[in-house]
Amino acid sequence: MKKLKLIVAIGLLVYSGSLSASIPEHEKSTKNLSSQIKELLQDNAIDTEKEDVTAAIWFMLNEDNKIVVLDVDSDRPDLKWFVKRKLKGKRLIANENERGKKFVVNIIVKP
Repeated sequence: MKKLKLIVAIGLLVYSGSLSASIPEHEKSTKNLSSQIKELLQDNAIDTEKEDVTAAIWFMLNEDNKIVVLDVDSDRPDLKWFVKRKLKGKRLIANENERGKKFVVNIIVKP
């Protein structure tokens, strides 16, 4: 029984490793950018009352990998201001081929 569990565990590790290897590089980097932005926006003082607040953040990276916020699409002016203030000029870890491209990240602020 222990051998069976070990074989199943090894099989799952090999399978999960092959899945992560099959994800295209540009998708990995976009997820990486999203997670970095999530960290930058982690501490917020947005009053969400009783419902989720959403926003779409349009941005690009300049030659120094710093964020240039192009637009924040949200109904809440305070969320727009907060996102622009927190992200403007922050440096991200990114590939060279991501510089100058436009990206959009959707965020949800929960109560």
